[in-house]
Amino acid sequence: MFLNISLRFLLCVGLLAVHGKPSHENNKELLVRNPRAPKQKKADCGSKLTGSNGTVTSPNYPGLYPTDVTCVWVISVKPSQVIELEFKSLDIEQSKKCKYDSLEILDGSTSKSPELGTFCGSTIPSLIRSSGNSLHITLTSDDADTGKGFQAVWRAVSNNIQCGGTFNDEDGSFQTPRYPKPYPANIECKWVITVPVTHSLTLTFDKFDVEESSKCKYDYVEIRDGAKDSSTLIG
Repeated sequence: MFLNISLRFLLCVGLLAVHGKPSHENNKELLVRNPRAPKQKKADCGSKLTGSNGTVTSPNYPGLYPTDVTCVWVISVKPSQVIELEFKSLDIEQSKKCKYDSLEILDGSTSKSPELGTFCGSTIPSLIRSSGNSLHITLTSDDADTGKGFQAVWRAVSNNIQCGGTFNDEDGSFQTPRYPKPYPANIECKWVITVPVTHSLTLTFDKFDVEESSKCKYDYVEIRDGAKDSSTLIG
């Protein structure tokens, strides 16, 4: 048996659903041990990428990426589009919490944008989709082992709002579409969180900014104790 919590944010947001109206404003890791990997304090890597599609790879790919580098790529497409990033290969030094070498994907154009994922090892990430028209990609390596790096293809797609999801992990996080930018108008997003029946759930809001109205008449976040729209309303 499982304990279900559903959330709907309706923007007129909410089981957590969002309603909106026009805004008022352990796989095996293929790790190549390379004690003689080229030392390169300042790598010729990273770039700004534009257009409708393209490929991004680590330095020297499919050879070994250098040690001691920080490479940044920023992908930008038209304001009416979002970006889909699909990995074809990944081979980055594996470590706990990717503390040595890592590939970080951020949902935006700056280093302060929300994180979409940080990866290492050789497990190919699932398709990544931005909420806006830019992605920030950073490859970081330390002074020891390296690997073959990564290859990914990206494409610009129409910005049809997709939101909501199902979570089965013991902890995690989620956010409204386009966060920290204003969420779109006329949407309804539903998130369902499921944990073992022997567990309880605590939901904490780190940030909260939803249009204010009498009795939450227009935009609102609704939380129910269960996975159905008819489950007990708890907030």
